Amino acid sequence: MVQGEVLSPTLTRRLHSDGTLVDVVVAVTPIFEGARCVATLSEFRNVTQEVALRQQVGYEVAKGESIMDAAPVPIIVIGEDGIVVAANPAVTDTFGWAAEDLTGRSVTVLMPEPFASHHDGFMRHYLQTGEASTDAGLFIGHERPAFALHRDGHQFPISLRIAESRTADGHRIFTGVIHDLTLRSDQETERLRLLESILNDQRDVAVGTLVAGVAHDFNNLLTAIIGALDLEISARGQSSRWLDHASGAARRATSVVRRLLHAARPLASELQPTDVWEVIRGTVELARETFDRRVSISVFRSGDLPLILADPSRLEQVLLNLLLNARDATLERANDAGPGYAPEIRVAAGIATRPEGRQFVRIVVSDNGAGMSTQTQQHLFDPFFTTKGSGRGTGLGMTMVREIVREIDAVIEAESELGVGTTITIDCPTIPDGEPDLMSAATAHRQGPQVLIVDDEESVRDVVSAALEQRGYTVIAVPAGEAALEILRLRDDIRLVLLNLNMPGLSGWDVLSRIRTHPDGPPVVIVSGSVQAADALRRGAVGVIQKPFPIDTLIASVTTHLGGHPAAEGPHMDREPAM
Repeated sequence: MVQGEVLSPTLTRRLHSDGTLVDVVVAVTPIFEGARCVATLSEFRNVTQEVALRQQVGYEVAKGESIMDAAPVPIIVIGEDGIVVAANPAVTDTFGWAAEDLTGRSVTVLMPEPFASHHDGFMRHYLQTGEASTDAGLFIGHERPAFALHRDGHQFPISLRIAESRTADGHRIFTGVIHDLTLRSDQETERLRLLESILNDQRDVAVGTLVAGVAHDFNNLLTAIIGALDLEISARGQSSRWLDHASGAARRATSVVRRLLHAARPLASELQPTDVWEVIRGTVELARETFDRRVSISVFRSGDLPLILADPSRLEQVLLNLLLNARDATLERANDAGPGYAPEIRVAAGIATRPEGRQFVRIVVSDNGAGMSTQTQQHLFDPFFTTKGSGRGTGLGMTMVREIVREIDAVIEAESELGVGTTITIDCPTIPDGEPDLMSAATAHRQGPQVLIVDDEESVRDVVSAALEQRGYTVIAVPAGEAALEILRLRDDIRLVLLNLNMPGLSGWDVLSRIRTHPDGPPVVIVSGSVQAADALRRGAVGVIQKPFPIDTLIASVTTHLGGHPAAEGPHMDREPAM
């Protein structure tokens, strides 16, 4: 400490006379006599406003940095010389540069040619004149489209908005906010896709409601028609050409109704012993009636085929989809080939043994159409993948085929060659030896068991009653749920209930719920054209018969569910409490 030296000023807080705290800088100057300090001179300066201003500036800087870091889009700040002085983390995803790597480089590393070469000249011209260098106008204060350069060298479209400001020392800086138009396009496409999906869902709900109502009526009509034809054939002891035509048409109508229901409101598979050859013949017949007459469809069978466990209507969907694809492929080639080309589809079925030793029924659908490239084959089962033009395919057909094939534990394989054709092979596991033959069991003659039929459609009650009575069952048929509950209250010999769902008054679900409240209640089989088996079983039913149905299916189900209930000793229900 020497004479006249001012000690380092100190920032401190002091109590003002008005009771407030103020920020004060204290400067102390020592006073000497000779070599001895005899006093000090203290100077106090109120710097409260300066401290507050400095804190505000620091806050604003931190806030700006925070906003930049949190922004989901790239923000880049450059100086008058075009050098990047700041960048936020979002530049990494968009440009491939880390923010710290980009800082200190010329902003031209983010520009493709010729923009990169012209940038510095444009900048100098603007700094000197305040005017744009091209007819496109200034970027400053406006959002403009441009092209940017990724670090890996690829170009992409952007939207760029630039703001100009000055630093405390008067230097000009430019802040650019960038939007990747590639992402914006993808987001807009996704938004439109979601909107379309919502509209489609609303339409599907409306169509599904309409179709379900129409299908209910048609199912009842077809159940009566098919049942009456089966009974007539049984009564005659033989069929006839015209009865066969009528029966076949009714069964094809059944398939049409089920396809409509599946399209509007997909149903769970109803697996049952299925004759593959019958499904193939019916599907090929439908294809021959509707396909372009230039397309030849031939079918082959290698010996008798064992039954498989499948849903016949869904297996028909698989075959029809494969046939449609084969038709399109052959007609595509026909448009390019010479007059000697003949479109041909071959469908074959036989028995095959796979490497693991298990026996399968093999279905092969082949064509001599345009064929598929290796890349197309790799995406054959991908959802929404299609090589067909706009409006000609959804890209969901083969995905649906794969899912149905998986349901029955089958295997599907594809082979194709461009300009040669395509072969699709499906191996369906056969029903193992030792499992009950439901078709044979269905014809077993039983005496006595009492079956209660509950259906509001008179023709359905009549046909089902006649079919069961012919096979020795005793039948009571009622048109409403209330009547069914009264019968169950008064009688203890009802062994099985065949219950329709869609009825006036109490619905089938209501009746099932009340029956299930009694532990000794009879088993219930739901008879409906639009019920999912899993839902019915969860609610307490023992099985489902899908309307419309052939008599054999009805008898097989009744026989199966009465198998554990001998006629001599049936379950009973409490006669007193009403259900």
